[in-house]
Amino acid sequence: MQDEFALRYYEWSFAQAEEELEQDFPHVRRVKSSLVFLFLEFVEGHPRAEISDLITGGIKRLQPRPTELRGERLTEKEQKIHQQFVEFFSDQITIQGKPMTSFRVSRQERQLHEQQLAGTLKFNQNKKQLRNELKRHFQSAGLTPKSQFTAGLNYCEQLGDWHLITTLDVSGNSQLACSHRVAARQTVDTCLTDLLSGANLLSWCGIHPNTHYDLIREDELEEAAQSVLMAYKVFRQGVSELLAGLHHVIPERLEDAQSLAFQKRL
Repeated sequence: MQDEFALRYYEWSFAQAEEELEQDFPHVRRVKSSLVFLFLEFVEGHPRAEISDLITGGIKRLQPRPTELRGERLTEKEQKIHQQFVEFFSDQITIQGKPMTSFRVSRQERQLHEQQLAGTLKFNQNKKQLRNELKRHFQSAGLTPKSQFTAGLNYCEQLGDWHLITTLDVSGNSQLACSHRVAARQTVDTCLTDLLSGANLLSWCGIHPNTHYDLIREDELEEAAQSVLMAYKVFRQGVSELLAGLHHVIPERLEDAQSLAFQKRL
């Protein structure tokens, strides 16, 4: 069953990534992060065919199991553009006459920092305010958090036999991290029941394993929350279709496992 779902998600990821590319990355552009800004700058300098190879190869790297099941491997073109993308993240500078390598900063991020130094822009540092804005937007879509804590919000929605679990984390070095799980049980414990974990916008587009926001301005909280909700809706619609026909008999509570086993013997 896990392999079946992995193959379905693999094919869905290719379709979503292709749609993003065709529409000039409308959802990706809404993610306010240094990584996304660099990706978009890289995209500007390369033809569409090469970017298609980049995201196709990225999906294969991030989803090795279905890639193996399909008997596919990275093409030479996909490996070449991926190496160019990795190298693009480094910048050669000279300090006191010595060549040095540093992390590249995109033009857009440099402009934001210049505005910050000039006092015309402030990045959001209020985690509680961001969390509340996220909660407000999700409530507008009829979603109530299963749990709320200082570090963020957890949402859990039942889709047939399965649970779609969404985590919005405002702790850590980044301002916000977003991820989704699809599991037979809501809880995370020694009973591994995940069909999928760590799913997020940038990963299913083949760009990066994680979706983190680290450049949200104070006046962009509503826009950031809306972008998170939009990505959630895309995933929720897709995963509900991917789960069609997939069922399990794993109990929600571990204490139910004994009675279930007894019923099977009868």
